[in-house]
Amino acid sequence: MVDPIITFNYMDTDQDKNEMREGIRLNREICAQPAFQSFAGKELSPGEGVQKD
Repeated sequence: MVDPIITFNYMDTDQDKNEMREGIRLNREICAQPAFQSFAGKELSPGEGVQKD
């Protein structure tokens, strides 16, 4: 028996990249809410300095 080959293809298409960027934007918006201030830490990746696509 041969093990299957699994290819994840993360970030392979423009749609993948667009959805990742939108997810980061949404996460930043959620974490900026007052209710989350006591839980929010420093953004590790891509980092606060990255604001452009």
